[in-house]
Amino acid sequence: MFKKVWYFLQGHANYLLWKRDLLPVYLVEQIYYRFGKIDNNCFNYNECQNQKCGCDLTKQLFSNKTCDVGYCNYPKFLSEKSWRKIRALSLVQKRRAYGKERLGE
Repeated sequence: MFKKVWYFLQGHANYLLWKRDLLPVYLVEQIYYRFGKIDNNCFNYNECQNQKCGCDLTKQLFSNKTCDVGYCNYPKFLSEKSWRKIRALSLVQKRRAYGKERLGE
């Protein structure tokens, strides 16, 4: 129960920081990467369609919650050092760009 509350608060806080351009770049890049990985059904309904949890997808993607069900399959946030090591992979670059495009940025 506590984890669900934590993820909810973390997702809302990170979302607000992102809207004000105050979220660290490495987290912003991971959020774009996550948006690029989510299933189209989830994206269109703005809630998780695979787990049927009814979570607001936007806030879920901004929390440290993982999704390993269906097509989304994204991990917890990585540290800045770990993210730098893997972001050079072309797949990460493509997914992040696709997620950014989906958000209209």
